[in-house]
Amino acid sequence: AVSANAKDPEAAWDFVKVLLSQEGQEEFLRGQNAAPLLKSLADSPIFDELEPPPANFRVFVDGQEFGILPRTYPVECGSLYTGQVMTTFMGALETIIRGEATAEEVFPAVDEEIQACLDRALAN
Repeated sequence: AVSANAKDPEAAWDFVKVLLSQEGQEEFLRGQNAAPLLKSLADSPIFDELEPPPANFRVFVDGQEFGILPRTYPVECGSLYTGQVMTTFMGALETIIRGEATAEEVFPAVDEEIQACLDRALAN
């Protein structure tokens, strides 16, 4: 998308078109900047050309089949990508990654906090 306040909306739109084109997505993939947005690149031989790390870059494409969940939380609570659900979940993951606690120790509190938000949101 192009901001309504863009200094040069035409140039911004041209950039978006290139970025989202087959060629733009291939370059993005070659640079290992992100998994491609185009499903047509899911089986691209470019994956085989990539230098490690990460050796398993394809997992980001394969994970799209089950990894991006539709919004199921009330807006007030956010989702896995925004708001209280995300901050609670990510905080727990960081604690686990730093070795400060195990998943078994951390996630019951995460469950409680998110459930409390859901209960409040659904009660309204």
